[in-house]
Amino acid sequence: MRKLLVSMFLLLLLIPLIYLPRFYGDTVIIQAQSSIIGTIPNFLSSAVAVVLNGSIYLIGGNSPQGYSTNVYVYSNGSWHLGPELPFPLVGASAVVYNGTIYVVGGLTGITQISSAILELKNNHWIILSNNMPEPVYDAIVTAYDNKIYVIGGINGTLIYSAYGITNAIQVFYLNNNSWGIVGKFPIPISDAGYVTVNNSVLYIFGGYSGYYGYSNTLFAFYPQNNSIVNITAFQYRGTPAAVGYYKGAFFSIGGNFWITSNEFNNTNQIFVYYNGSWRTLYAKEAYPTFSSAYVQIGNTIYIMGGRSQLQMNNQINLFQEVVVNVSVIKPKVIKHYPPPPPYNVMAKASNNSVYLTWQDVNASGYYVIYWSSILNGKVINISVGNVTSYNITGLKDGITYFFEVQAYNQYGLSNVSAVVSATPYSVPLEPEIINVIPGNRNLTVIWEPPNFTGGFPILGYYLGYKKSNSSNITWLNVGNVTQYTITDLMPGVEYYVYVIAYNKWGNSTYVYSFGIPAEISRIKVNVIKEYNGLNISWSSSYEANYTLVIVNGSQVLLNKSLGSDIYNYFVKLPFGNYTIEVIGSNPAGTYVSKIFVVYYLQPSTPKVSFFLYNNTLTIYWNKVSHAFYYVVEINGYKYVTTNTSFVYKLPGSGTVKVVVMSYNPAGYSSPYIATINSPSVSVSVQKITVNVVKAYTNITKVSIVSQVFKVVKEHDSMYYFAVIGLFIFMVITSVVILFYHSSSSEEF
Repeated sequence: MRKLLVSMFLLLLLIPLIYLPRFYGDTVIIQAQSSIIGTIPNFLSSAVAVVLNGSIYLIGGNSPQGYSTNVYVYSNGSWHLGPELPFPLVGASAVVYNGTIYVVGGLTGITQISSAILELKNNHWIILSNNMPEPVYDAIVTAYDNKIYVIGGINGTLIYSAYGITNAIQVFYLNNNSWGIVGKFPIPISDAGYVTVNNSVLYIFGGYSGYYGYSNTLFAFYPQNNSIVNITAFQYRGTPAAVGYYKGAFFSIGGNFWITSNEFNNTNQIFVYYNGSWRTLYAKEAYPTFSSAYVQIGNTIYIMGGRSQLQMNNQINLFQEVVVNVSVIKPKVIKHYPPPPPYNVMAKASNNSVYLTWQDVNASGYYVIYWSSILNGKVINISVGNVTSYNITGLKDGITYFFEVQAYNQYGLSNVSAVVSATPYSVPLEPEIINVIPGNRNLTVIWEPPNFTGGFPILGYYLGYKKSNSSNITWLNVGNVTQYTITDLMPGVEYYVYVIAYNKWGNSTYVYSFGIPAEISRIKVNVIKEYNGLNISWSSSYEANYTLVIVNGSQVLLNKSLGSDIYNYFVKLPFGNYTIEVIGSNPAGTYVSKIFVVYYLQPSTPKVSFFLYNNTLTIYWNKVSHAFYYVVEINGYKYVTTNTSFVYKLPGSGTVKVVVMSYNPAGYSSPYIATINSPSVSVSVQKITVNVVKAYTNITKVSIVSQVFKVVKEHDSMYYFAVIGLFIFMVITSVVILFYHSSSSEEF
């Protein structure tokens, strides 16, 4: 009895190792192991991820800062920023095809869905088309035969509502960048888990279907003829966080599922479908997620970010991996017939060689068969014995070789295996520097990738630089880019720049060029006003090409390129207000020096004469060139006129101080100043100032006739009419004097 109990206990211990029963005599063991391997650069959900040339690209997504335009690239064990999207994207779909990435649809805002398809070209995103028939997000995407298939998705902006889920199968034709709708999926579908196997079949599991609720169906879509197969239904409905496919087994990891009839929970369980049956593995996702991004490389499924119920459904930044394995234990069979063809043939290239491995089919031995384009149709057949691996040497790097494996035993040859290919590789050739562009204390180096990459993707470039008179080179690992700007350089100093490409196997030789950094030219402008124009000169801190621009109001009077060796320019201009711009341009940038100039010459002092009669003082002066108006100041009171005369009624006897000036925007002229004693008939001119020359005249106790002639003579012959008036005044005054027998005299 005790032995029986021990045997049953040992049997129970063995049960967890066998997750699926025997099929056709084989024992199948399916296992998974999940762990957290790090973090991603931001807290993200609803991003999309793909694998290109061995690097993971994490595209867009929703972060605590909002919808993201960032693309993060995971390469060589670390994350770095990749080419930024032209606009934010959440819930976009992506696929790798023809050696590049295509991104389709997605939310660009809370109420706006992108109708664009983007292509990654030369490490920049370009918009191939912006007219998707039904713009969607959270769609399913695959590529086949130069076409991109977009299945389902949400084309309304009420997230997870019953509305706006489509079942259309839209196709983008890469040969002419056009769209079409080629069919309909059995149900509206969005937010499903999907994986493409062998570039020919697309498996789709779960998802949200609007009015239909959540799906529990595993579909297979064949783009060769647009056919859809309903493979099986799962016991739970929901949306997985990630899915994968390995050796005939379909894996669903984490996500949100209706595990019970009334609870829609974030689970960390791993479900697997194999050979007609669903099973739940004992292993679980290390941290439960949903709305995650995921990719598969070999037998490892990588899960990035998402949301988690453990974090109140907020975004997380975890980087997880789930390593899966499917083991098939075959029973030994009696060999009465040729063996089956070898399977799981894998080819791994290295320098001038390819290492082949395959699954044993209980054969007596194997042949390795290979050919390439450089063998001119020759097929090489090598008997390698009863082994399951073989290293083929003597191959040429950069050339693609094709391989088959054939088994044999005493009963004959098997059929050949599926064809695999590999390209041997080595270190790359050197890149080519195509330009060194000087900038503001910097140099931008642009290069082309090597013509031969060594048969393996270029992982990045080293950029070096040094002064031409120095032997010390500073090296920078600039990543997998073909352009880089070196900053904080000395302007006017020659630098040598070096570029090295590297791949998995090492560095290329370097290629070099040279350049001289520049500096933005800071300009100081000086303007001298001359009689018939402006003399404009300038100085600058660094050499530049200069352009002179003169603007009056909204009218551009001059826009002239002067080259780099002209530093002054004379422009004939009428009087007015001008904006002067001197623009200096060089490789470092453009600097604009702008000044405002009021161009008028100071007017001259008016030439003034007076006429006094019956307590009325008339003041006359000449018309001054370029004067806008005249200012007459009498005993502190100012009067403005555009005429050349002014009449003032004297209030009574006493002294009257008269000041006359002309004006234009350049300012006032020097004043003409005179003092009039009223009502006497003598004039005392105290001060006459013209520009900087001062003249003083004092006249007292002189006769009226001599005084009148002197005043007229000192000024202008244009005032002869004043003499006549004064003469009449003298006659009348003489009669009055004689009448009253007065011996007194009048004073001016």
